Amino acid sequence: MKPSAIHSDFFGLVWPAALVMLACAGCGDGQMADPDGEPSAEFAYPGGIRQITGFSPAGEDIWDTETSRGIRSQLIDAGFRWIRYYVDWNRIEQTRGELDWTTADERLDALIDEGFEPLGLLPHGNALYTANPEDCEPIVGGAEECAPEDLEDFARFAGEAAARYRGRIGVWEIWNEPNNWFRFWADTPGGDPARYARLTRLAAEAIRENCPECVVLSGGLVYIDYSPVVVGQEQFMADMVAAEPDLFETLQGVGVHYYGTYPPVVPPEEIAGPQIPLADALDATAEHCDCDLPLYITETGWTAVRDLTRLDQARYALRSYLIALTREVRMWLWWSIRELSGGEMAAPEEANFGMFTAEGQPNLVFTVMADFLTEYGDAVAAVDVTSDYGLEKPRDWAVRLMWADGRTALVLWSNVDDDDDADAEGPPVPDGISTDGAVDLVTGEAVEFTRLGHSPVLIRE
Repeated sequence: MKPSAIHSDFFGLVWPAALVMLACAGCGDGQMADPDGEPSAEFAYPGGIRQITGFSPAGEDIWDTETSRGIRSQLIDAGFRWIRYYVDWNRIEQTRGELDWTTADERLDALIDEGFEPLGLLPHGNALYTANPEDCEPIVGGAEECAPEDLEDFARFAGEAAARYRGRIGVWEIWNEPNNWFRFWADTPGGDPARYARLTRLAAEAIRENCPECVVLSGGLVYIDYSPVVVGQEQFMADMVAAEPDLFETLQGVGVHYYGTYPPVVPPEEIAGPQIPLADALDATAEHCDCDLPLYITETGWTAVRDLTRLDQARYALRSYLIALTREVRMWLWWSIRELSGGEMAAPEEANFGMFTAEGQPNLVFTVMADFLTEYGDAVAAVDVTSDYGLEKPRDWAVRLMWADGRTALVLWSNVDDDDDADAEGPPVPDGISTDGAVDLVTGEAVEFTRLGHSPVLIRE
């Protein structure tokens, strides 16, 4: 099996200046250069910004039919690379001591052969190892959603998985939303940060013992506090660190889930109730973990319910991706690939995230993201230059895309208060910006650009 190609040159344990220099011949101090030769970015994506993009699938939605295979082909053609791949202990070990890797191997090999890079997710425990399985009653799933009685059992499986998939899986995430009691950590309301921290440390040590080059992430948390059901990220991470002070020293990255309010229908730049803007959430995460580790957005998305249209969804996806790039995230995974047409997760709030319909037809959000990645995904840096133009944050944004050959482009938009008018306009284009050749990144059409609006507009500089 071929080695993990993207991981080998893109997701090392550190991002040394030498890699950045490969993306920018002639730049000094690991920085990108602007057209005038002045350094303007201290961080670059050597493989291009498209190579952080991917998906967190919903259950079986990428496996079941020829339609799924057709969707995967479109994803690869568009430039999406990452799949959050479930390495499911509960399915692999259905009898104590007997591990059947057949299905997991076949599916993983298929993804890699198609060109995907898997993020290995250890999503939950195993019902065989749960202390009191009859008392574990999440609203979705079964006793596997409770922590194992002996955390060493989870670590043992994590180590075995890392050894088996060394060279095929280079990044691992430990558990899914462990602060989400009613879904993914059904032992204790709000989760158990001390117990989860110990589980993570043990699993990380086991993974790294069997795959020293692997990157291990903490599990993405529900960001907003819904106590007592969900203890928010800030408090949960603080309690993790209190229980295991050196925890994040054993990890190489931090998993992040950003949905804002739930269901997520509020723009990524907006303050609404408990939601804070995406940029602020990413900036705060380093404080919450008391660490200096790269951030990996392993789930994000907006669902087309209530008043959120498919046009809104497409705009929010592209805007959130651009914002995330300015925070130097190493991964941006959309949940999910397809709309859900049946089953226990098919309520409207859960069913309508997909970039494709249940029948396999692309929604607008896929078309917009695919067009952007195809046309501009080889840019190697994105810089937040909003304040340089006197725009009002967090409402307004200006992001400069940069290429290794010195080309640049400016992307501008505004989350203007539309008062139910989806075509409302924001502030005027700042002085000094030539709008010749402006392109609306949602429609792909040339526009006469005089004021910022909801759709990001790109201007080549």
